[in-house]
Amino acid sequence: MKSGLLKTRKFWIKSTTALFLISTILVTVLISTIYWKQDKVVQELINKFNNDFKAHVEIKESHISPFENFPHMSIDLENLTLYEDETKKGVHIFDIHD
Repeated sequence: MKSGLLKTRKFWIKSTTALFLISTILVTVLISTIYWKQDKVVQELINKFNNDFKAHVEIKESHISPFENFPHMSIDLENLTLYEDETKKGVHIFDIHD
């Protein structure tokens, strides 16, 4: 009877350890991928915004902070400029440096 309990305990320890390792690896891969492709992700969001609205948005730099507002992920947009129209000759609506 003791060997059956020992096998069950080993099974749960191995299962818990495997689950923890798999989830840690998945989170690490996800965050690494976001860091690696952060410029592309931000550029796609800006393009979508520019296509959906008549205004034009420009951003000089961006930084992704996955742990600053944990569990939410933050994107720091630097030197964000919003123009009234797509030609960038319209009214300069606002300019945010940080």
